[in-house]
Amino acid sequence: MRSAELDLGGRVAELRPVGPAHTASDQTVLVDGRVLFGGDLLETRIFPIVPYFPPYDTDVDGDRWSMVLGELLALGPDIVVPGHGEVTDAALIRDVRDYLVCVRAETYRMRADGATADETAAAVDRAARARWSTWERPEWIGLAARAFHAAGGAA
Repeated sequence: MRSAELDLGGRVAELRPVGPAHTASDQTVLVDGRVLFGGDLLETRIFPIVPYFPPYDTDVDGDRWSMVLGELLALGPDIVVPGHGEVTDAALIRDVRDYLVCVRAETYRMRADGATADETAAAVDRAARARWSTWERPEWIGLAARAFHAAGGAA
């Protein structure tokens, strides 16, 4: 599917399919090149839900989701409307990307060093809670680490 532009009578909305990332059919809307509606790719101060049950409908090693977030950052939006939470700016995109990259890298490192999924989930949970201490729904951290551990990529 390709992008589509809608003229809203003086405003232009670009609808962009970007999935799979968080889900198989993620989409964003960019209005006038400055207001980005990111859906559940982005949530303000909430740990992202990385799939933890098969069949996975995303790229669970995080590469695709992280890449999509990098593309959204490159758009340079002034205003970011997340799927959940307060309207904010592009810093939210960077924060979510940083979290995914960090959890993925640490999980892959620990897995390569022989850590079990349980050991990895516990360690990643502690580190992420400390670094992103103001974020809600920390129960998703360990589940994300387990999904990345099962994916078994290399850092």
